[in-house]
Amino acid sequence: MNIWALRKQARLKRALLTLTSRVGGFTIRDEDGAHDQAIRLRGINDDGFSVYLYTYGQSEGRYGLQLEYPEHPGMPRTVETREELSLEQLIRLLEIHFYS
Repeated sequence: MNIWALRKQARLKRALLTLTSRVGGFTIRDEDGAHDQAIRLRGINDDGFSVYLYTYGQSEGRYGLQLEYPEHPGMPRTVETREELSLEQLIRLLEIHFYS
């Protein structure tokens, strides 16, 4: 996928380029194409792990992230939200989320 062709905020595109080169292990899903400050990333194993990455409501150079975990029988889907993350913190969280 050509990240620069996405209809997303430049700051989000730059983060996606860095994440793709430094973390990998995910696919970019532009399910909410109407929102230019957010995007969903899914693990390449399609094992239910995904994240919702956004910049709205965050300080310049900071990111918000919803870590989404797979459903288990009889239990609701778990979502953990983190905000005001630096790019380095974002990288570490995605490495843990997609590779642990």
